[in-house]
Amino acid sequence: MDTGQLYDLEKDPGEFVNLWDDPKHQQVKAELMIRSYDITVMATNTGSPMVGRY
Repeated sequence: MDTGQLYDLEKDPGEFVNLWDDPKHQQVKAELMIRSYDITVMATNTGSPMVGRY
């Protein structure tokens, strides 16, 4: 789906080879997605605090 970009900046500083779908890099991809999700959830405004019973 071309939803992500992952590059090895040491071997490919010009960012020509996208490793997002490369099976060898799935662990890195998963870790980045988890970190991104966690940061998004922590930054989300959940609204006013509940002060009453309902």
